[in-house]
Amino acid sequence: MTMLAPHSDLTVEMIDDLEAVRMRWLALQERALATPFQTWEWCARLFATVGASRGARPLVVIIKDGSSGEDVALLPLALERRGMLKIVSFADFGLGDYALPIFVRDGAFRKETAETVRCQMLEKLPRVDLIHFDKMLGEFGEMENPLVGLPGLATAELDCWQARLPERWEDYEKGLSKQSRRALRRRATKLEQLGKPSHEILRGGEKAGRMLNLLREIRKSRFEKLGREDAMDDPAVYAFYRGLVESGDGGMPLISVLRLDGEIVAIVFGMLRQQRFYMLAMTFAHGRPELEKCSPALVLVHRTMATLHGEGLRTYDFTIGSQPYKRTFGAVGLPLYEYLEPLTARGRAWVAARKLRGRLRQGKRALLARLGEWSGGIHDRRRN
Repeated sequence: MTMLAPHSDLTVEMIDDLEAVRMRWLALQERALATPFQTWEWCARLFATVGASRGARPLVVIIKDGSSGEDVALLPLALERRGMLKIVSFADFGLGDYALPIFVRDGAFRKETAETVRCQMLEKLPRVDLIHFDKMLGEFGEMENPLVGLPGLATAELDCWQARLPERWEDYEKGLSKQSRRALRRRATKLEQLGKPSHEILRGGEKAGRMLNLLREIRKSRFEKLGREDAMDDPAVYAFYRGLVESGDGGMPLISVLRLDGEIVAIVFGMLRQQRFYMLAMTFAHGRPELEKCSPALVLVHRTMATLHGEGLRTYDFTIGSQPYKRTFGAVGLPLYEYLEPLTARGRAWVAARKLRGRLRQGKRALLARLGEWSGGIHDRRRN
């Protein structure tokens, strides 16, 4: 039996001028698969704010089918210095939740041709220490991410959670566990006992910008109490989000607001694209114990899901993080992937140190688990 050779008639262009590729980028994303984090609207604004503050340089990789001459994929990459390293990664600067190429469904760029593309990319790259593709989805739109064909791909430490929605909302709610349905009803009922709730969705404009600022202020207060840092404290990061939200670029940014007797009690911020909502942040008003018991942010998530489902939403993507509340909404956890390729001695040293730190963390977790089992056994023996 003769094995068919993978399609290798692909050509790779690498362009460092965003404006020069704008029209090709926009045309490709309209007919191809992409999350909001790879769209022109997201990336161009991101480079103009956060990227500029970090001295990052765009490296847009466009993959063409040599037979048809058509663009079939695009990788929005960035070259930046992190400490002593020059690193090429997807252009997210820690803000994009998923890394994925824009790629045509059933096109020539697929898992089997990833190595061909990699070799051409390496020939065109400027001198860098490391390629690092993180937070990569294994599949999207029921299609395999072509980059999973890269050699040495590893499972990332992070995972993501998504809730698939059937055509009928009633079927979605019936599919939830009894415990989840009771919890959602109980929270909504308790909230209604405190006042009259109302729900609003904002899609661009100054009012949406003000709501994002309020979300930022509430989060800031909460994070300070928890001793956590908030990315929005960075002026460039906040400028990026504020500009994106007010512009309504691509029809994607969305702010969902829950009020109680006219007072804002919860806010959800995310991106809506191709029947999928990507939740990026949520918060709720603190300081009222009776209100906090209602979990208004989760009530708002449920209302947001129902409203957007009526507009054709088919996936509510909770994105990165395995917080327990996501299971309440029937979300399922999915792995993310990571690709590391050191290209210099400095890059190899960094990767080796990173792997060592990972093994030490795993050893520490294993030791703590064993100590827990041991102490539990001692406790049981004493009790008996």
